Amino acid sequence: MVVTQLEMIRFKRFLNRKIVLVPGLNIIRGPNESGKSTMKLALTAALFGNPTSSSEAVRNLTTWGQTERCELRLEFHDEQGVVFQLRKDFAGGKIFMLRDQESLQSYKGIQNQIAEILGIPTEELFNLCTSLDVRSLANLGTQAERKNVGKMLAGLMTGTTGSGQDVLQAIKKLDEALRDLGRGERQAAVKNPGPLKAAKDLLLQLKGRLLDAREKLRLKEERMVALEKLRLEHKQTKERLEGLRHLLDANQQLVQATKRKDELIALDRDFDQRAQILSKLEHEYQTLEQALAENPLARFSPEKIENLRSYYNVMRQKENRASVPPAQNALIPWLVGGGVGLGIFGLIMIYLHGITGFLFFAGAMGILLAAGIAYRTEKEKIKQFQVRQEQEQAEWTAIEQKISVEMKDAPGMKVEEVFQVWPAVQQQLADRKAVEKQLASAKTAVAEEHWQSVRRDLRLQEDKLQDAGMAALALPADALAIRQREAQRLETEVRELSSQISKCEGILEHSQIHQDAVTELEEQIAEGQMRLEYLEGQEKLLQLTRDLLDQARRQTLHPAQKILEKRAGELMATMSRGKYTNIAVDDEDLSSKILIMETGRWESPSVLSQGAFDQFFLSVRLALAEVLTQGRKTPLLLDEPLAAFDPMRAQAAMECLRLLSRERQILFFTCRPDYDQAADQVVFLE
Repeated sequence: MVVTQLEMIRFKRFLNRKIVLVPGLNIIRGPNESGKSTMKLALTAALFGNPTSSSEAVRNLTTWGQTERCELRLEFHDEQGVVFQLRKDFAGGKIFMLRDQESLQSYKGIQNQIAEILGIPTEELFNLCTSLDVRSLANLGTQAERKNVGKMLAGLMTGTTGSGQDVLQAIKKLDEALRDLGRGERQAAVKNPGPLKAAKDLLLQLKGRLLDAREKLRLKEERMVALEKLRLEHKQTKERLEGLRHLLDANQQLVQATKRKDELIALDRDFDQRAQILSKLEHEYQTLEQALAENPLARFSPEKIENLRSYYNVMRQKENRASVPPAQNALIPWLVGGGVGLGIFGLIMIYLHGITGFLFFAGAMGILLAAGIAYRTEKEKIKQFQVRQEQEQAEWTAIEQKISVEMKDAPGMKVEEVFQVWPAVQQQLADRKAVEKQLASAKTAVAEEHWQSVRRDLRLQEDKLQDAGMAALALPADALAIRQREAQRLETEVRELSSQISKCEGILEHSQIHQDAVTELEEQIAEGQMRLEYLEGQEKLLQLTRDLLDQARRQTLHPAQKILEKRAGELMATMSRGKYTNIAVDDEDLSSKILIMETGRWESPSVLSQGAFDQFFLSVRLALAEVLTQGRKTPLLLDEPLAAFDPMRAQAAMECLRLLSRERQILFFTCRPDYDQAADQVVFLE
């Protein structure tokens, strides 16, 4: 493809500019801000822009200050010499292309025709492959863009279109399936493991659970055997303890019978002595009864005494607080006498001196007023005193009445005498109660019924001691002590055995493991093993299929990769004057390496100097453009690609570009006049 004419109407800085181009190397030269990048953008927009789009990017193409959108006209011919005239009216949203005498007005049809001529389907790939500048030599767009270019290169290498029949894509899908199937196998823990890893993990988990279940079942069976042993031992120990307890109980009864017999014999001997004690207690009781009957305070209760004491204390307090009448104010007569005298003196002064005498008279009236106020205050105090006296007298009378009520059972006695005599009366009452209790006990001990009961109990104890069966169980004291210690030991053993049995029963009760659970786990392990074998078979089948496809792909590869590497090496050899001749390029991510002749090793281009680095990537990009366009002579748009080259490298690069321009059109945008002598045409922009 060769562009022969570009016309820009209302396109950014160009209001109306027509540029004629020729085959070969076209130098478009101008200072900064002269429109070189605008012309490059216009070529891209003419080839790929959509006039019907209302995007912000399309609106920004219009010349500043113009209300009507831009229009682009492009004239070019293909490699067979067929002339095309392309017109894109962004103002009217129209597109038109004339090929010889045939016209096209469908955007999709026109873009398909342009893609066929260029050999590049999209604007993005056009910019990546054929539009180069100094900033993008070593940067082939984003990772996704590199993958896209790599996919095109792989299509050329395998001879496929990438529409589902691509063997490389099939191999990738098989690799993905293998990765998904075995995801996480080399990791101890992974969030989303593959089926194979999940099956192995599940099988391992089930085996661990089976071992744990078998161990728990074994422990359960051991505990059940131990429980039966504990129960048997507990039964035997308890039987021994019961026999020993029977022996100890019999000896205890014998000891108690002997002790009771001795007590009863002592009671029998002390009967006469107790009868004398009873007579003495009866006399003492009668004496206390007679003394209390003659004393009226014996009928008083402690509560009544406390009430009397309370009333008596209140009366004494009131006596101590007897009201004192208020003292008479001795100042009042003096105030009255002074006020009257001063008033008479004031009247005399009024008569003699007129108005001056009024001051004395007013003073006299003030003194008399103060005397009146003092007299009234004194009268009020006297009245309050009288009221208080009446209240106290009423309270005194009420207390006297209460004391009289309480003292009605002790006529002729004063309250003070009651308080003095009451402690002795209290002591007599306490003595009578104690003697009464002793008397009751003595009467019980001496009573005939009690005596007969003692005799019956004595015969009963003697019969028990003479019983042959009880006598046979009798043990000496030292043997009895040994049997008691043995009984204590057996009781401790029974308690410990009971505790162990309860603990063992609790553990067995909470044990959830059964033989059915073990059988179920064994069945799950068998199923998991079958599942794992199936997945491993699937993995082997996928791997075999992938290896066969890869082997077939390698046997049918087209030499596109070799062509790319060979062409890049040739261009690099030309630009480096033969210093570097071999370049290797990956077909998927386009990563590349260069052979260092001095060491004989393949290295990353990052080890090169900056100048050699730029030469390397310019060579790769130019070679990539040739390979991806599949032999089509697509124009190259170069925007200051040699800005970082020194003069010697720039000259070598221009010689290389000059050779390329014999086969394809090159538009070289620059602001430097150094390259004009190599150009087939120089276009000046101001």
